[in-house]
Amino acid sequence: MGFVGSYVWKLRQVLGSQRILIAGVNAMILNAEDKIWLGKRSNGGEWCYMGGSLEIGQSLMDAVMAETYEETGLQTTPDDWTYAGVHSHPQETLYTYPGGDEVQAVNHLFFMRYEGTLQNGEDEEHSEFGLFDLENLPSPMKSDAVPAIKLLKAFLKTGKVQVR
Repeated sequence: MGFVGSYVWKLRQVLGSQRILIAGVNAMILNAEDKIWLGKRSNGGEWCYMGGSLEIGQSLMDAVMAETYEETGLQTTPDDWTYAGVHSHPQETLYTYPGGDEVQAVNHLFFMRYEGTLQNGEDEEHSEFGLFDLENLPSPMKSDAVPAIKLLKAFLKTGKVQVR
């Protein structure tokens, strides 16, 4: 689902641009060498992994699979994904979109391995995609992306679900 008609869009019709709390999913797609696929957002030019907010009646797994499909056209199953943690630190998950809408997110981090290439899905949310080393990320990055990727790196190192 695109933004128009979504749960967050409906909230915006009532609350305007003021800060809202959202539940989100971060869909981090890595290859076998731990390089991460990032998309350059069409609305601002920042690099970020795939993801978005939950809709009413949607589970976390439904959301991660739907967001991945919407943004890349890649169809996944629950078995493709591993839960890596939750990122909710208020100072790191505050974000203002280019149009002025403010959010504070509670993001659930999922990752999967994929050896193909990514391209835009139905919503054309990204102007391009790139595969990057976790230690050498592109610039500019979406503000909450770097701390979330740090949590993913800690999960990959320890195997323990990360909470921040």
